[in-house]
Amino acid sequence: MPGLACIATASPYLQGRLAEELAPAAVRNLGCLDVGFAVTRRPEGGLLDLHVGNHCKEPHPLDLTKLRIGTTQADGRAVSVVLHDPRHEIEKLDVGGCTRGHEQIRLDVGEGAELGPEVCLDVSAIAPDAPHAHPAPICLSSGSGT
Repeated sequence: MPGLACIATASPYLQGRLAEELAPAAVRNLGCLDVGFAVTRRPEGGLLDLHVGNHCKEPHPLDLTKLRIGTTQADGRAVSVVLHDPRHEIEKLDVGGCTRGHEQIRLDVGEGAELGPEVCLDVSAIAPDAPHAHPAPICLSSGSGT
């Protein structure tokens, strides 16, 4: 089992840990990677918390450019949401073996739209090393924030 190699490292990421720390419905396993999300509503827009853990010994890619996000407006219109990336810094990266990471990224909704009460994320294409993973979308309450 690939994850067993992580036990020998200091403070390793172990499979399933994100599901224990976050709401299990907010986490998906994509091969060697576990990914989890939370959304917070802020006055300036939504904030996406991304959590990722690699439970295998080798690095594995994560491609957030392939993340698809949507929300529904009060009138029922479905609206695409994008990660705020004015400097084009979001790109495919390798998550080190047995490690975990956390990032906060602002969400942008188009002109005349706002973040609806629920945000849904399609994570099916963000882990290129897990082409046979077909995870269900993750739908989260955008909450009121703090």
